[in-house]
Amino acid sequence: MKKPIILLALVSASMLLTASLAACTPESPPLPVTTEAATEAPTEAAPIPSGTPCTDYDWVTFDIPEGFSDTHNWDTFAELRSDSSSATTITVQQSSLDGRADVQAVAQENAEHDGYSMGDEFDLGKYHWTTVNYTVGSKPSAYYYTPSPDGVHFVYVCARCVTVEDDPVKCVLNSIEIK
Repeated sequence: MKKPIILLALVSASMLLTASLAACTPESPPLPVTTEAATEAPTEAAPIPSGTPCTDYDWVTFDIPEGFSDTHNWDTFAELRSDSSSATTITVQQSSLDGRADVQAVAQENAEHDGYSMGDEFDLGKYHWTTVNYTVGSKPSAYYYTPSPDGVHFVYVCARCVTVEDDPVKCVLNSIEIK
């Protein structure tokens, strides 16, 4: 009984991914992914938006930004999807360093893939973040990595079709608390 359900879930996920990639096309030329905005400290004139607290995980808490819904909820994985664009997602995940020295080594390894590049490091909320930039259908996107306090794991946020310059990503990164 479990095999047909798993197969159906995989097929559905594949179809959803295909549809979301097709939907992630720009209406205008993409904005360059700059790191200046990512490294600037938030000012009081432009407060970082907050969202609805998500405390469903025993390893992390974070806010769900306005206009996003928690669509997948597993033990070490959460996917937030934009209510207005199925292509725009923010994924929060925990993973193991698996013998790699640190988060920078993980980021560098991922930046070596075609179409990916290292971005800047910056502080936001309680953590120091390392960035890997990429594009989805010409839309700027990024991975943001930070180490877990246990020294064995790290948390990363995958922002598809949005970056730290956008309020939803700022909301998530600023509110994350790793347990």
